[in-house]
Amino acid sequence: MSSLPSDIPPQPPAADLLAFGQILKPRGLAGEMKVRLLCNGPEHFLLCVERECIRLWRDSAEKEARAVSIGDVRFHQGFALIHMEGIDSIEKAEPLRGCLLGLPANEAPPSDEESWYFHDLEGLTVIDAEGRVLGMVEKVEEGPAHDQLLVRPEGGGKVFRIPLVAAFVKEVDITARRVETCLPPGLIESQE
Repeated sequence: MSSLPSDIPPQPPAADLLAFGQILKPRGLAGEMKVRLLCNGPEHFLLCVERECIRLWRDSAEKEARAVSIGDVRFHQGFALIHMEGIDSIEKAEPLRGCLLGLPANEAPPSDEESWYFHDLEGLTVIDAEGRVLGMVEKVEEGPAHDQLLVRPEGGGKVFRIPLVAAFVKEVDITARRVETCLPPGLIESQE
């Protein structure tokens, strides 16, 4: 991956930031970008982009992030479409592909039962509709249609995936550190 464009000034290390979005690709010719949400929905994403301290960085190994300002935001098919100040062409947007958008941890909207970041789910216990422990969330990864929880089964075994959609994930309880699911028969077994 290439480094960030040099016209965006460096800021504090990316290690002190909470990611709320990832730029996937330019959309159109005027610099609009498609962004994967790394939080639980449009409302939380909007709370994040309203802050004045938004940072952009390449990945977790990047030593510095850069301050950016986001203008227009709209949502389409589960993704955010954004315009960033100073990015007014596809040529300026293309180098930002794969970059993360985040906030300093002390400036980010707090996680709670209604709004959380994907990293908040790591380590939570996953239970089924009967309250049985299925395993622990290792991470959230991008899937072909939906983001997915990667779950390490209770007692070991092969990691399985649960689509992070309301049909399967009934409740995320950050305080109780659990994810309540209602899975169709065979979903886990089909992945073995």
